[in-house]
Amino acid sequence: MKHSHDPVPDWARHGIAYEVFVDSFAVGKVSIDGKRDLYRDPVYDQEPFTLRWHETSDDYRRGHGFYGGDLAGITYAVDHYLNDLRVKILYLTPIFKGASNHKYDTLDYYAIDPQFGTLEDFHALVEACNRQGMKLILDGSFNHTSSEHEWMQKAVAGDPRYLDYYRRDEHGLIEHWEAAEHIPVLNHENPEVRRYFYESDDSVLLYWLKQGAHGWRLDVAERLGETVLRNIRRQMKAHFPDALLAGEAVETYGADWLKDGLLDATMNYVFKGITTNFFIGTLTGGQYMEQLERIIREFPWEKLQACWNLVSSHDTNRMLYDVGGDEALFKMAVVFQFTFPGIPMIYYGDELGIEFGEKEISNRTAMDWESIEVHRKFNRGYRVAPMGWEKLDRYNSYHEFHRHMIRLRYHYQVLRDGLFLPVYADDTAIAYARVLEEKMALVIANRGEGRTLSLTLPQELLRPGATWKCEYGTDEPLKLDGPRLDFPAEAHNTYLFLTA
Repeated sequence: MKHSHDPVPDWARHGIAYEVFVDSFAVGKVSIDGKRDLYRDPVYDQEPFTLRWHETSDDYRRGHGFYGGDLAGITYAVDHYLNDLRVKILYLTPIFKGASNHKYDTLDYYAIDPQFGTLEDFHALVEACNRQGMKLILDGSFNHTSSEHEWMQKAVAGDPRYLDYYRRDEHGLIEHWEAAEHIPVLNHENPEVRRYFYESDDSVLLYWLKQGAHGWRLDVAERLGETVLRNIRRQMKAHFPDALLAGEAVETYGADWLKDGLLDATMNYVFKGITTNFFIGTLTGGQYMEQLERIIREFPWEKLQACWNLVSSHDTNRMLYDVGGDEALFKMAVVFQFTFPGIPMIYYGDELGIEFGEKEISNRTAMDWESIEVHRKFNRGYRVAPMGWEKLDRYNSYHEFHRHMIRLRYHYQVLRDGLFLPVYADDTAIAYARVLEEKMALVIANRGEGRTLSLTLPQELLRPGATWKCEYGTDEPLKLDGPRLDFPAEAHNTYLFLTA
């Protein structure tokens, strides 16, 4: 196990995180019909389209369809929904002025996109988060801008000063992220770019922390490189030592960016990838366990505790989509999400079992507020007919399951701080434990056919007089009479046992 010498904020290692895709989450002020004039689309050279709240469209993935979510809607949810879920870390996709629905093609880093509201709306959101004890994390696209950004417009016009604001290839042509012509890549070797984003006292980085944000999640952090990340961290921690610096790392192994002086945490796409592959059957239990153990070996422990364990996100399929809508497999994956070291990060709607979920096509569809009876006031004008009770019961089943897992996470410290111990693995089943002094947890999962698993328990679990309670999977308590445990595991089930 590796350790970090970087101080990681204590609050970042012990809460529940929740991701919001802003345009799709909640309408608080004005419905989409009342702000159509705010939606422009210079990038795609066509009229943007707006969607009824529960519509989906393949074109939405291109970034030029809009649902109309805003900051005021999120603020209301903080006080009337997210606080009830006991969310402590609220992560928003970019809120700054941009041409698309996702805003990763930013036009102005100092301005709230008018589709989402105003600076006053942002301050109201900060106040709500502070009132509910939540930390607000903003998403910064510091690697690239929109092609409509004023710098890029001047560069295209031939201004040599602004040409140097962007990276160029060996032919002198401006580079673009993933060859997307509307997303040119910034040149952080240019001191003016560095000052704008993080090296000055009025930089983008510090401005929004001064406005009340509690940290940043950096988009494509790995493409910024170590030198830029070190400079960002140094500047941020000098002014806001308790702020969080998290980042996206997809193309490389997440642990590479958690070295001393770099990120506090990553969105744990390693966990997401291997967990998905285990539950769809492309990894055996043994292979999955090997990868879980690699995370434990290579991620610095203090930073691993702050990494966001996700099973869905705005950049991936939803887990429920990956497992073909199988509720049992989805809930098994969520048990892993809540019991593996790190912070569980719920992607909005997963806690309701939202069925749409294909990457960048339907995984960003509108939040289904009608699924919870008490929150019918959210976006009620977008539904033609009320949800039937059968569907409402299904959604509430997912919701209550998540509430139960959240309660366990807060109640049992071993699930937050306990060391990880591998116990068992075969083709379709695994078991692992968490141990913290006298407190213990044991997770047994079987995604295959029902059968008896023969486990050899580590000595750390053989505590005389320990009383084990099952908090998920069965009503039967666990009785350990020695290191051998023959456990009858039902098909598609996970069992979570904890000591009092």
